[in-house]
Amino acid sequence: PRSTLFPYTTLFRSIAILSPTALESRLADLSDLPEGARDLPERQRTLRATFDWSYRLLDQVERRLLQSLAPFVGGARIDSAQAVASNGTAIEALASLRDKSLLRVREDADAEPRFWMLETIRAFATDRATVEGVWASAVECYAEHFSALAEQAAAGLRSADAGIWLKRLDAEYPNVRGALDHLAQSAPHRAIQMAGALSEYWLIRGYVPEAHRRFTALLAQIAPDAPVPARTLAGAGRIAFAQGATREAEPLLQRAAEIARQA
Repeated sequence: PRSTLFPYTTLFRSIAILSPTALESRLADLSDLPEGARDLPERQRTLRATFDWSYRLLDQVERRLLQSLAPFVGGARIDSAQAVASNGTAIEALASLRDKSLLRVREDADAEPRFWMLETIRAFATDRATVEGVWASAVECYAEHFSALAEQAAAGLRSADAGIWLKRLDAEYPNVRGALDHLAQSAPHRAIQMAGALSEYWLIRGYVPEAHRRFTALLAQIAPDAPVPARTLAGAGRIAFAQGATREAEPLLQRAAEIARQA
């Protein structure tokens, strides 16, 4: 299928700009490219070699940005890419990766560009980030970014810009879920704070069953006497009430009220 052949555009561009000698030296490197498991179908091994070819033509900034974007489930807007870029500047690298067909671009509802990659490319970028020892930091930076975005949205939903923030969270929800899933495994105390920030959005959008399931799992992961923000307990209580679990909701709301009174 055409969609599996797009990295060859990088090869064709290389032919257009490289001298015969320079091209010969790069073609010689192809004999050293990892082809993946020998029991993979020939098509998959050829595709992997093509990805490796494209990857070798990237500079260090482009490679790091591609790895930093690998955790993104739903693509990244420019501000998100800037937030996770190792050098803090991502626009030129985004444009270059798009020109080399490693990223694609579409517009969000507010006309902001969103850069995304095919799942085959994302899997390759994840593998390279893992091999090069940067996957852990990439996924942590990703989770931190969307945790901060949830906090901004929580305030935004109580402002005159609530409609804007609803649309932003709608567009980012696959990434919000991905970040929350990561924090639930690595840092439940941070995940439950993020869940508290999302509670209003969940109620507005009717994501009550999912929210109830997440709150229940997260509260079970932390110690009974662990400090939990009043906002989080109130959010969990409101979600439980909306789910019809009134007996579960009451003590959560009482704890939230007590913490609020003490504050």
